[in-house]
Amino acid sequence: MIEEEIQTAASEVLPCDLLAQTFLEGPVQLDAEANALWERYLCEAPAVVGKSWHEAQQALNDSGGPERVWADFRHCVQVPVPTHYVPAYASCYLDKPAVIWGPTTYWVLARYEESGLDWQAHHHVVAPDHAAVEWAFLAELGARMNPQDRQTRQRFVSEHMLKWFPLFLEPLQQAVSTPYYPALGRLGLAWLKRAAHKEEIVGGTT
Repeated sequence: MIEEEIQTAASEVLPCDLLAQTFLEGPVQLDAEANALWERYLCEAPAVVGKSWHEAQQALNDSGGPERVWADFRHCVQVPVPTHYVPAYASCYLDKPAVIWGPTTYWVLARYEESGLDWQAHHHVVAPDHAAVEWAFLAELGARMNPQDRQTRQRFVSEHMLKWFPLFLEPLQQAVSTPYYPALGRLGLAWLKRAAHKEEIVGGTT
C-alpha cells in the first residue's frame, strides 16, 4: 500500500515539479534519491516520457552541456534577449493581441484563487500564467488529489495547458542550442495528455 501511494504521488507530482523548477530556476541536477524516484516513475510512464527524460539528462551530461543548457535558460526563458527569448506566458499565445495580463492571465489567476493559492512574482516571472507557475499549480493539485482539485486540474489541463503549451514549445525548440528544454517539453506534453485521458476515464469533468 505504501509503495502504491509512492507511485501515485510520483505520477501526479514528480513531472510537474521538475517542469516548474526548470522553468523557474533553470536546469536541475538531481541527487541520488531524486534519481531513484524518477527511475521508479519511468517504469510506469509512457515510453515517450522515458525517452524525453533520458534526452534531457544526456544534454546535461554532454561535454559542455550544463553551461550550454544554462545559457539556453538565461537567453531563451529568463532574460528577454532579442532573437532568442521565447515568452513562457500563456497569454502570449492565446490572447490577441499577445500581451501579458490579458484575459488569459486573469483566467489563470482565478483558478489559483479558487484553489486557495496565492501568487507572487518571482525573479523573472512577472505574471501567474508563466509556465513555471502553472506546472507548480498542477503539482500542488496532484499532491492534494481530492475530488474538487481533480476537477480543477482536469479543467486546467484540457481547457488551458494543452492549448498553449505546445504553441510555446515550437518557437522554444528553434531558439535553444541544446535538446534539454525541448525534451522536457515533450515529457510535459505526454504527461498533460495522459492526465487529461485519465480524468476522462474516471469521469472527472466540470
